[in-house]
Amino acid sequence: MAALTYDDFFDALGDRESGGDYKAVNTLGYLGKYQFGELALIDVGYYTADQTSSNDWHAANWTGKSGVRSQADFLANPVAQDKAIHAYMDLQWSYLASVWEYVGQKIDGLKITASGLLAGAHLVGAGTVAEFLSSGGKNVPHDAYSTSVTEYLSLFAGYQTPFSVDHSADEDITGSRYADVIRGRGGDDVLTGLNGRDRLKGGGGDDTIDGGKGPDLMVGGPGSDTFVFRARLSGKPDVIKDFSPGNDTIALDHNVFGLLPKGPLDDGALHVGSAAKHAGGPLFYDTKTGELIYDGNGHAVVFAVLAKGLDLSADDFLVI
Repeated sequence: MAALTYDDFFDALGDRESGGDYKAVNTLGYLGKYQFGELALIDVGYYTADQTSSNDWHAANWTGKSGVRSQADFLANPVAQDKAIHAYMDLQWSYLASVWEYVGQKIDGLKITASGLLAGAHLVGAGTVAEFLSSGGKNVPHDAYSTSVTEYLSLFAGYQTPFSVDHSADEDITGSRYADVIRGRGGDDVLTGLNGRDRLKGGGGDDTIDGGKGPDLMVGGPGSDTFVFRARLSGKPDVIKDFSPGNDTIALDHNVFGLLPKGPLDDGALHVGSAAKHAGGPLFYDTKTGELIYDGNGHAVVFAVLAKGLDLSADDFLVI
């Protein structure tokens, strides 16, 4: 199957917005094939602000750009509309800078792509898309006709665009309350899963990985990585596939692991061995099962599973 081009993206967007009709005007006054509002055309220089919040299109506020001096001119000028949507998407991409790092991630089964972000920004605004992603998708925004941003993120995923993201920089990526797949790249990344059964995989840097609630699968990858445990213990342990003693760190939140004072872990707080859970201390690593266990009140809880037989020591832990 041939790759979906940027021109294909605009054709699909126009079809979805107006059925591809350059003369379309909807019930809220949005114009043309791509359904421009006043704010969009102000952004790209075809219109000036008229002190109202509605799309009322005062004749005096058209700038004359591309020969467009009225609503009728704009609707009759496909070339101007195509120029406007290209310019508008250039701007939207710049407005989306705070969430470029999400490109390539999978949030609740939804793969985030550059073209999907652009379409979502056209629907509800770049700032609203950014807020949706950075908040972990707590509230799904809709347009005035009840079309959700997740619909556009999905429908318009996978088109080529002229935009690219440099993932070698440090990135801070937060998942959702659902099952997410989040990957680090070349920087020292912070990956946070929130709720759900997440899969978090670090990249080449020194990453910080926090699965949040739910049983998660965590992989640090190369680098000196930190695995954070700050969610209330539920008895559904996370799995750390590649913990490397002496290189990686397990960070335990004092508010959850209350018997452990903040700072480096005291040597006497960790007990290691095949029968470690009977050693009488608050933190145990069972070398036969790989289970990491905390006993804060006489009720031992497995909160993580590491590889079996690791040479684990107190130096591999930090209480935060």
